Amino acid sequence: MQLVLTNHGTRPVPIMSSQDKGWADALPADEPYVLDRPDTVVIVGDKPDFLDELKDALESFVLFVKKILLVWRTPSVNPQGVAEPNKVDLAIDNQGKNAVRVILGSNVSDFELQPGNVYVAIAYDYIEIRELGV
Repeated sequence: MQLVLTNHGTRPVPIMSSQDKGWADALPADEPYVLDRPDTVVIVGDKPDFLDELKDALESFVLFVKKILLVWRTPSVNPQGVAEPNKVDLAIDNQGKNAVRVILGSNVSDFELQPGNVYVAIAYDYIEIRELGV
């Protein structure tokens, strides 16, 4: 997958994959993040069952990922002091050869993003990105 992702939120968002040897990182707020990896599935945010899958596949990364997710799971507080659900606000620039399927949250909706296109995706908790045609 070759994407440029931009987190339009106000705090870092977890990004990870359990494929191959697995990896995890944080998307900083308002900075382009170049994703150029052979992975075909990437999770941005906190997919509910992903942490369990990750534990089985990546014992060495569990503590780091938990730390990121615990921060992410802590609700944001707006200026009025009211807790708000976690929202992933992400610009996706598909610079790869294949289309990607973008799943917004718990399969609420999804769409295909063709190579050379950019889309701003907004979802609560997480966004899943799957490369197609591989």
